[in-house]
Amino acid sequence: VLTNGSRNVAGSAFLPQLYGVARGFDIMFKLQLQRSADTCQFHMLEGGDDTFCSFRGGHGMALVLIGHVNGTDLLSSGAPLGAGGSGLGYDGIPNSIALELDTWHDIERGDTYNNHVSVQTCGSAPNSAHHNFSLGATSDIPNMADAQQHLVRVRYVPDAPQQLLAAMSTTCVLQVSPYAAQSLPLSTTYGAIYVFVDDIHNPSLLIPVHLPALLQLDDNKAYVGLTAATGDPAQSHTVSWLYVSVTTQ
Repeated sequence: VLTNGSRNVAGSAFLPQLYGVARGFDIMFKLQLQRSADTCQFHMLEGGDDTFCSFRGGHGMALVLIGHVNGTDLLSSGAPLGAGGSGLGYDGIPNSIALELDTWHDIERGDTYNNHVSVQTCGSAPNSAHHNFSLGATSDIPNMADAQQHLVRVRYVPDAPQQLLAAMSTTCVLQVSPYAAQSLPLSTTYGAIYVFVDDIHNPSLLIPVHLPALLQLDDNKAYVGLTAATGDPAQSHTVSWLYVSVTTQ
């Protein structure tokens, strides 16, 4: 349990070992987000006094990879945790890349919808949950705030075939944000991050990326963990299991 449904809390959990992520990885986890009973958004409809109440919790959670720097033990003082609220617990963590699973519409963060996934990084600098630093995002996913269990898969392939990227570019699944285009090194063979929600065979999001060019990854390794946060809108963030596989050759 990353958060228990209380307001204005944040939590994180990281696996104790380092993973060689630069050569490729496949991560899967099962999450369940359940709103607090007193969380409700009210909307006044035009042309009358009719209102409806949309029950959603906030703010969301993130899968976070933090690059390993030789000579440092990142977990020596506990699991890393960034800003709470709309920061989802990862905002401010340096040398990291995060897949945010956001269930609340934060206009100040540049969110386009209240139910979306986005890959966020500021390279070796402290990460930011603002969508100015999104490599790609989509809201074309199942409702994650429905109190049901959802399976999320994140796969990184360091040398994604160009023909695959070309084929995926004909759909809205491939995302290259202006920030991502600026961050991609021109002389590097691109890899790709695939994001799957519930359907683990057909990605909801595909982003060209070269992970070693973004993060400092001494020995090609990183820490893997999860963060979550609530604000005035609250919900519990529960992960029932986490599976990590890395490519060794």
